[in-house]
Amino acid sequence: MFSRLCVSTHGDRAKAIQIVGEGNSAIEPMEPALLRDLENGKPGGVGWIIHMPLGDNVLLDFPPTGTCIVRVPRVQPAQMESAFRSLLDQYGANDQFAVHREGEQTKTLDAGPGQPGAVKAPEDDRRRMDGKLKVHFLVYSMSLPDTGRNAELVLATTESQAVSIQGTLSFEIAPEKR
Repeated sequence: MFSRLCVSTHGDRAKAIQIVGEGNSAIEPMEPALLRDLENGKPGGVGWIIHMPLGDNVLLDFPPTGTCIVRVPRVQPAQMESAFRSLLDQYGANDQFAVHREGEQTKTLDAGPGQPGAVKAPEDDRRRMDGKLKVHFLVYSMSLPDTGRNAELVLATTESQAVSIQGTLSFEIAPEKR
């Protein structure tokens, strides 16, 4: 889904809307309040809840900043990272795209209420996590020969069961250099 709706469209919101279409019972538009929560209170985004066959809901949104984001509720971080690397290897194997690994890092972030993906955990979970969440980031860049621009592709995963989103993939075209 990330490849089809974010990478292959170059994060183009209008192209993704054409692909998502209307009338599919497995895809529903996100309510504006949920979008604002995901997008740090900023209005103007568009997004969908995609109901997966095994019951999870994947979130796809395009914030007003021009990023394409896929959020996955339950993941096996090692498997998702392997699939992400494999996807980028496939793009890199095509001589049209230059894909570069920019970095990898694990950060400890605040997992308190009001943070995207946060859920109210039982008091015991809050004490055990101490309000912190370990998130592993993989960052890649990709040259887009048809536009002459570069994109940044990021995967963020966590093993924590105390959050509603364990995996986030994002695609964003880098600003033009002046």
